[in-house]
This record gives sequence, structure tokens and C-alpha cells, in this order.
Amino acid sequence: MKAFLLPTLVLTTFAFAGVYSHKCACLTDAETSYLVNGFRVVSTESTGYEALANKILAVNFTSISDGINFVDGVPLNTTITTSRAQILAQEAGLPPAGEVTDIFISHSCDTITWYYEFPTTPLPIRVIAILFVNADKQIYKAYRELNSAAVLWNIGKPECQSNFLVTVGNAGPEPVNSTCKSCLQG
Repeated sequence: MKAFLLPTLVLTTFAFAGVYSHKCACLTDAETSYLVNGFRVVSTESTGYEALANKILAVNFTSISDGINFVDGVPLNTTITTSRAQILAQEAGLPPAGEVTDIFISHSCDTITWYYEFPTTPLPIRVIAILFVNADKQIYKAYRELNSAAVLWNIGKPECQSNFLVTVGNAGPEPVNSTCKSCLQG
């Protein structure tokens, strides 16, 4: 019986190790920085980023945001874009969004979390983006949410400016980058 159990245990262990092993090449800090900076350009500039978009965005790039949909008057729970070509066409029709201040960037093997701010006036607009990265190191999906009330206030929507007292504090989060290495060192 023991002679049967040991080989069975060893073979079972190797079989499960093969099934459950993670064979992806994890994002490096440099790759994360490249993808975030590239996505920043694609989503804030109005022209001149097509070659960069072709490098960092998958052909089937999908973007989802109820906050952006709300501001644009599009039904919530609707996908904004379903291809790289579609986001390029969408972004080309928008004016440049201006400066972006990073607040938090973190990554795992295939996902980037990026929290950032447009220092607009009168109210800053904060955005959180979760970027999903494929094995080719291209972003294939983005979940983005923004403070849509601040956007509507800034563009002068009267319904967002009535009977409100809005102030902006200065005790917000400090900029942070977090990586897999920070977890191991920390």
C-alpha cells in the first residue's frame, strides 16, 4: 500500500503544480510606468498619440465608466469603447484635458491601479482607473470612474451649483507608488 501511495502522491503533486502554476510574466515597475504614462497621453491629448496607442492598447480594448457615461448623458452600465479604433476616434473629438497629477499607482502581475487628479478649477477632478494588461503587455480593458459632480460643477451645470457649499481641502492623500517589491521589502 505504501509503495502505491508515494508514487501516486508525487504524480498528483506534479499534476496539480502544472495546472495551477502561474506562467505569466509579471509587470515590472518600468512597464507599469510606461503603460500609465502612455494611457495618460492617449486619454488627455487630442492628437499625435496614435502610434503610442497602437503599442499600449490591445485591438479589442474595452473601456467602462458610469461616471463618464453620466457626464456624457449615456446610459449607465454601458461600455464606452469596445476597440482601440473606437477609443482613438472618441479621444480625437475631445480637447486636451490638461495636466494630470498622480496620487497612487500600484500593480500586480497583470493589473494596474492608478488614482490621479486633474487640478482643474474651481474643483479638482479625481479619477481612479484599473487597467488590465494582457500577456503582450498591452492594456485590454480599463475601468475608470471619476467625480462626475465635480466635472458637471466645473462646466457650469446649474443643477450642480444650487444650494451647495463646496470646498476643497488640502489634507488629501500623498502621492504613492506601490509595487510587488514594496510588499516583499515592507
